[in-house]
Amino acid sequence: MTAYHHLYPFSPWGVHGGTLRLRTSVEGSMLNGPTTVSWWDRTRPGWQTGLPLEMIGSSDPAPAGEPEPSTLNKLKRHVFPFTLWEAGRKPRAGLPNLDEVDPRATVVLHTSLLAPLTDGLRESARPVVVDVHDAMFRGHMDDARSGSAALRATRRTYARTVRHRECRALASADAMPVAGWDDAEILRGRGLAKATWVPTGMDATDSKMPTGDKLYVGLLGNFNHGPTARAALELVSSPLATDPGVGIVLAGIGSDRFGVPAGVQALGRVSTVREFYDTVHAIVVPVMNGTGMKCKLAEGALAGKTVITTRLGAIGYPPDLRRSFVVVDRTALLDGRLVRQAIAQSTPDATRTRFDKVAGRAAAALAYAQLLATVP
Repeated sequence: MTAYHHLYPFSPWGVHGGTLRLRTSVEGSMLNGPTTVSWWDRTRPGWQTGLPLEMIGSSDPAPAGEPEPSTLNKLKRHVFPFTLWEAGRKPRAGLPNLDEVDPRATVVLHTSLLAPLTDGLRESARPVVVDVHDAMFRGHMDDARSGSAALRATRRTYARTVRHRECRALASADAMPVAGWDDAEILRGRGLAKATWVPTGMDATDSKMPTGDKLYVGLLGNFNHGPTARAALELVSSPLATDPGVGIVLAGIGSDRFGVPAGVQALGRVSTVREFYDTVHAIVVPVMNGTGMKCKLAEGALAGKTVITTRLGAIGYPPDLRRSFVVVDRTALLDGRLVRQAIAQSTPDATRTRFDKVAGRAAAALAYAQLLATVP
C-alpha cells in the first residue's frame, strides 16, 4: 500500500478552487493508502503538518484578518493580475522536514509553484506528483491580452519567462494531474506528455429557484483571486447590470469588499454554497483569464442552474461537457433576453447527471486515485 504526503503552498481554509482541488487530491490518495497533508502558513511563516483531512476547506480556526495590501503589492497586482511565479519562493525555501515521513511515500506537490522541488525530492528516491491547479504561464498570457500597449508587452515578456521556468520544473514529475482540460492540452503541446486532465470534484447541490418575476443571475467565488474579480467586473459592467428586470448577486470570500455598483447584491462569505444558489436562476461567469475558474462552472451545473460563460471558461472542460454551457463571445452580448432564452432551453437534470459522472466528488476522487496508481 502506497503512502502519500501532500504539500499545499497556501492556507487550507475556506471553500474555493484551491481547497476543492486539494480535497479531490487527498480523497483520491486516501483510496490508495495513508495520506498526510502539510500546508504553508504565511502568518508565521512556516510549514504546518498534521491537518485533519476533514478540515480542508473549513473556516480558519485562528483567523488573523486580511492585512491591507501595501502600495507595492497593489502595483504588482495591477501590472500582473495573475499570481507571480516568485510567490513560491518562501514555501520552496522552507521545504518541510520529510524525514519523519515514510521514505517510500509519494509526494504530491500542489500548484506549479512547488514544481522546482521535484528534482531534490527525487534524489531521495521519492516518487513525485505535481498537481497543476493552473498553467501559470497561460494565466499571464491571458492577462497580456488587455491593458495598455506597454502593459501588454510587459505581461507577454514575463509570461515567456514563466513558461520556460514552469515547463522545465514540471518535466521531472512522475505524474501530472491537471485541473483544466485546455491546460492539459497546452502542456502536452509543450512536450509534457504526462499532463493528464483530472477534474476537481464537486458536490451536487439541491438548490431551489427564486420566486417572482425578476430574473436573478450571479457569481460565487473567491474575490481575492484576480481572475474571479475580473469576471465579476465584467458581469457588473454588462448590459445585465442596467436591465431593471435583472438582479445581480455576488457571493463568496471578499465579495462584500468588491465595491459593487448600486443595485448589485453582495452576500459576502456564505456558510453553504446553497445559500447563494437559492438566490439565482442562472450563473454568469464571463471568464477573461482561462485559469482558476473551472469549479464555478461545474458547481453551477451540479446545482441545477443554467451556466453562461465565455470561451475561456468553457475550455476548462472537454467538449462533451462543454456543450452543457451557453457560451458568449463578448460580455456586451449578456442581456436579460439571452439569459431567459438559455434557461428555457436548458435541461438541468440531464446536465447535473452528466457532470456528476465526471466531475462529481466521488467520480473525480476515483479518477485521481487511478492516476496515482500509475506512479511507480
